[in-house]
Amino acid sequence: MKMNNPFTPAKIAKIFKFDPDNPERIKTRESNTIEFKESFNRSHYSKYIKTCAAFANANGGYIIFGVKDKPISAIGLTDNNLELFRQTDSTEIAVRLNNHFS
Repeated sequence: MKMNNPFTPAKIAKIFKFDPDNPERIKTRESNTIEFKESFNRSHYSKYIKTCAAFANANGGYIIFGVKDKPISAIGLTDNNLELFRQTDSTEIAVRLNNHFS
């Protein structure tokens, strides 16, 4: 079975609708397919797993890190958060998901 590319330009444009007067402000709101998180932290895996479960029970979705809540704006991740994210092994996340749902 062929997987659809989850990061086509059209999908990214749908997720990131920016305010033309303030390019850092995102006009898109959270929904049943989009969840914004200001930072990335391994101690919050259980929250991320619950969001993944909700997405899996619907039509899929995206967790976008580096987005502030009020006002919704792209702030990026701190160097520490970015490094933690980069060091995260997808296998580790899969194991945690499997453990949580078994």
